[in-house]
Amino acid sequence: MKFWRSLKDQHPIAGYLWRGWLTLLILTLLWDASPLDLATMDLIGTVNGFPLQHQTLLEIWLHDRLRIVGWFIYLSGWAWAFIRKPSPIFRRADRVFLMAMVTVNLLMIVGLKHLSQTSCPWSVQNWGGTVGYVSHWQWGIASGGGDHCFPSGHASSAWAFVPLVLAAWWPLGGRVRSAALPWISSAFAIGVVLTAITQTLRGAHYPSHSLWTGVICTGTSLMAWTIWQRRWASRQARARRLAPACDQG
Repeated sequence: MKFWRSLKDQHPIAGYLWRGWLTLLILTLLWDASPLDLATMDLIGTVNGFPLQHQTLLEIWLHDRLRIVGWFIYLSGWAWAFIRKPSPIFRRADRVFLMAMVTVNLLMIVGLKHLSQTSCPWSVQNWGGTVGYVSHWQWGIASGGGDHCFPSGHASSAWAFVPLVLAAWWPLGGRVRSAALPWISSAFAIGVVLTAITQTLRGAHYPSHSLWTGVICTGTSLMAWTIWQRRWASRQARARRLAPACDQG
């Protein structure tokens, strides 16, 4: 209870953001406990594979080209962090921290994929592949496909940017939210939906793979931003305590 009360003291929306993440985690666990992953892929795929695997819109535009867009946004984010002059909403240190968190999210998903031995749906025998199905919960058991499929890397090209969304919704010290909030939130939501749907329809990922990417990136980012907020509040409180002494001196 202390944790939730401290969040309310920081900003009214902080508690809602954490509850939103817990809801996402619970829904993802429930999805994983159900047969919905396999049922979904059965609806999309056949014994001969996935008909939409090489469909132009999905493969070229919503995978290959969208990944390029993601890299452009990422590099633009670093330019925003270092080049743009300080604003009333974010100092340069805040912007660098946010982009560092984006980078951490991307590297974390890459690292987890490297450790995973789960094969992608299109490699599984049920849908025209050559290996048996192995759940991503069965760590250490190789499926034989060599795909390193869990969690979804393509989904991370959207979910990795969740720190920017959190900062827009929960500005430092209760400052006024950015006027770009609706645009940032909309672009993020569209990216999350498109990356997940694209790879599921192509047979590249089970829906749970994209969900877990969201859980991991959001949980890490929310914890980091909460700590950053508290450090900022501590510095402000210390500055207020020192101000009277400076005035008297």
